[in-house]
Amino acid sequence: MGEITVKVTPKAKQQRIRMEGDVAKIYVTAPPEDGQANRAVEALIAEAVKLPTRDVSIVRGATSRTKLVSIYGVSTEDIWKRLSEYPNH
Repeated sequence: MGEITVKVTPKAKQQRIRMEGDVAKIYVTAPPEDGQANRAVEALIAEAVKLPTRDVSIVRGATSRTKLVSIYGVSTEDIWKRLSEYPNH
């Protein structure tokens, strides 16, 4: 299991991932209402690391823009590699 820190921007014009140092900036089109943005973040990260959404979960910061995300089945180093290779970064 790997963990990464992400900074989320909800209600963005398009969904994308941008790497900045040791933080991944995640832009999602979903609004920050009723967990919609959190689910969109989990789905986008899952797509980028090529794992099912069930393997990605927000473990800290559910109501904050800065979140700690756990990804099961992959190391933290591999997560960063896969995110940096994602086409929309």
